[in-house]
Amino acid sequence: MFELNVCDFQSFDLDDDQRISETELSILIDITGLMDLDEFFEQMDINKDDVVTLEEYNSSQLIKDACT
Repeated sequence: MFELNVCDFQSFDLDDDQRISETELSILIDITGLMDLDEFFEQMDINKDDVVTLEEYNSSQLIKDACT
């Protein structure tokens, strides 16, 4: 069974470009069934540029709630 460590940015950044694309997120959400992709991405992509940077990831309340 695949386990995703939501507290680890690299778990989401599949191509190691220091950004999480909606495609990368979609793949992981499909595998894990975490939550609705649109809802998750909307909460994470603070500046709405269709990628989640490490800074956005670390400042996301969703991640803070899950990892503290």
